[in-house]
Amino acid sequence: MQVKIPKGVQPGQLLVLRGKGLPKHGYLVHHGDQYVRFRINFPTKINERQRAILEELAKEEIKQENYSTFEGNWWQQIIEHLNSPNIMVELSVLILILVLMHKMLS
Repeated sequence: MQVKIPKGVQPGQLLVLRGKGLPKHGYLVHHGDQYVRFRINFPTKINERQRAILEELAKEEIKQENYSTFEGNWWQQIIEHLNSPNIMVELSVLILILVLMHKMLS
């Protein structure tokens, strides 16, 4: 399977491919999730031109970090949380709590 590598991927970052894992028998879900952890090898030796380019890139990233907004980070955290493997458990617990509260108030 081909995986599209997200822009700005970091070493150790985890990507979850829903339903692309090993088959499950006897469950409602036919296949589990496939987890891809990125291992990035950085060069150990670079020449002067490469060093200058990397330093320029670092300066640009610092500028972009200064312009980044809290809103963008907030949305990124929500998306990552929705892609987490525990989201179904958390939603189930929330629904159970709401049903119990409804029963108690009725």
